[in-house]
Amino acid sequence: MLSFGLVNTRFVPLLGLVPFVCQCDPVFDMSGSVHRTDGAPVEGATVGVYCGSVGGLEAKTDEDGKFEGGGVANVSDECTGKIFVEGEPTQKFDPIDYCVEGDSDECRRAEMKLTIPYSHAE
Repeated sequence: MLSFGLVNTRFVPLLGLVPFVCQCDPVFDMSGSVHRTDGAPVEGATVGVYCGSVGGLEAKTDEDGKFEGGGVANVSDECTGKIFVEGEPTQKFDPIDYCVEGDSDECRRAEMKLTIPYSHAE
């Protein structure tokens, strides 16, 4: 596999005779945690990254507030992050702020330590 800028490219033999070039879809991985401002982990929160009209990537937090997820997506500075907790207002964040691999045009991996306000509903 070769890399040309932001697009990974593979030379694939077509029927064993003629090579052709295919562009592979970008992959995005995310991991991290969601906690309250007092440090308590938030279990069952949905952390999502949404880019335009295309669906999003979502992951649920476990009992320790940790999550992992990912998939095929071109995550850029035009994407929005959201945290959904049942019965509470949606919290927004910028996924590019947590990018640890890639750049603002194509983030490939983000590690997020997200904090949301204490809920009076609990």
